[in-house]
Amino acid sequence: MAGLWCKFALRAVVVFSLVLSLVLGQSLDDEYKHLYDRHMFEEAIEAAPHFIMFFAPWCGHCKRAMPVFDELADKYNLQQSPRPPLYLAKVDCTSEIALCDEHGATGYPTFKMYRPGQEVDRYKGERTAKAFEDYFTQMTSEVAKPVPPEPKHGLYSLEAANFQDHVAKGLHFIKFYAPWCGHCKRLAPTWEELATTFEHEEHLTIAKVDCTLFNSVCQDYDVKGYPTLLLFRDGDKLERYSGGRSHAELKTYVSSKLEESNLFWEKEALKPKETVKIQKSGEGPKEPKGEMPAEPESKVQALDSDTFQTEISKGITFVKFYAPWCGHCKRLAPTWDALSHKFPDQPHVKIAKVDCTMAENKELCQDQKVTGYPTLILFKNGGRIADYNGARTLESLHSFVVEKTHDEL
Repeated sequence: MAGLWCKFALRAVVVFSLVLSLVLGQSLDDEYKHLYDRHMFEEAIEAAPHFIMFFAPWCGHCKRAMPVFDELADKYNLQQSPRPPLYLAKVDCTSEIALCDEHGATGYPTFKMYRPGQEVDRYKGERTAKAFEDYFTQMTSEVAKPVPPEPKHGLYSLEAANFQDHVAKGLHFIKFYAPWCGHCKRLAPTWEELATTFEHEEHLTIAKVDCTLFNSVCQDYDVKGYPTLLLFRDGDKLERYSGGRSHAELKTYVSSKLEESNLFWEKEALKPKETVKIQKSGEGPKEPKGEMPAEPESKVQALDSDTFQTEISKGITFVKFYAPWCGHCKRLAPTWDALSHKFPDQPHVKIAKVDCTMAENKELCQDQKVTGYPTLILFKNGGRIADYNGARTLESLHSFVVEKTHDEL
């Protein structure tokens, strides 16, 4: 990812988990099932555990191992609930020669286990389903929990493995940078001073992310130049800072945002929470001993390549293109469900989703230029009118739909 970094495109990671034979009723050449190219591979291994088979189509050992591998890939990649502990995919070394060389795949087949934040492990066992699954159990049980970052003079250095946990609660002002960047080097002492200034604030951190090491995080937040300074609150990106970079200017900005956030949290704490009483069948009314949040049934429409064009052809359709393994998608899911209940009197407004990991949706997601997950697109009467890149709070998403579709609403 080195270079000028003026612009780059986030490549989609598509887990080819559905076999086309299930859709078309006919077989697919084995080597094309669950196949990754370089871009898919590089994004996928940073997002979730992956067991990768590096192969060559002409290789006899590969041909013998492939049916077992594909059967397991179908099993794990198709698993819906609970989510699979890992995904299986293949890389064709006759097409991705450089990639295979970089990963030491000099003989075929080569099997390797990739786990985010962990050392790569080469599998050397038997090529039977039982041997593979025993290995999967061993390797996935060893996955360590992300280690919370330790601040140095108030400054947190974040990694891909701990980024989401760190920003999930509170206010966070984060510098995305590259070590070779001149502007970043000049900002570094000021950023350290800023961290020291707010070191003892309970609900605020000053942090940094090295984009040459953790490019997936930087791509997730559309970092296109260095340094990029982003403000996060309770897991959502609030805004990009574009003001002056002196200590006084940065301090004033952070202080004002902290004051705003404290007011926001106070208002949120005062909001009544909808609850339902837990009561056993056949029993009369009881004093409310236990309570749990009410969870209305989702009204989100699940679309696929067969239904997509028909459903978006009339009215307003706000579509989430996602992957089941995507952490950002999982965090957005309950908010997206809640959004589907915000338009009870506007039946022409629909909230929908498309699973881009399904083989039959691959072309659909490519046609819509989905290059990262989740991608949120608003359609009106069949036409694409806006892409959403703002905060992923219920209030922000609802306001976006209302604003962009004012004439319809």
